[in-house]
Amino acid sequence: MKKTTLLPVCAALCLLAGCRSSVPDLPGDWVLVTEQRGWGRIMSLEPDGSAHAANFPNTILETWQLEDRQLILSGKIVYHGQPVAFSDTLTIDRSSSADTLVLTNGELTQRFRRL
Repeated sequence: MKKTTLLPVCAALCLLAGCRSSVPDLPGDWVLVTEQRGWGRIMSLEPDGSAHAANFPNTILETWQLEDRQLILSGKIVYHGQPVAFSDTLTIDRSSSADTLVLTNGELTQRFRRL
């Protein structure tokens, strides 16, 4: 009798596991995919929530956080020599995977690949 009771519970758990959003494991180094050759723009997301940017002109990344499918990046943009604080909320596209991070903000789409 217990086997028939557990079967629907196991089936429901399997369905719930399949329905969860597939957000890639974000900590790590991500390079922006562009058609240009040369130095790539690199975004480093640390497990402790800190963030760093390389080859992003005038951009200083400081922190990141994940809320649902939203990646929130915060830092400073240097404008005429003065740092100006910013916070940018980007949606993690469902086409993202373990090695590809697709971020959208309105009509802008940026593709990153894991280093």
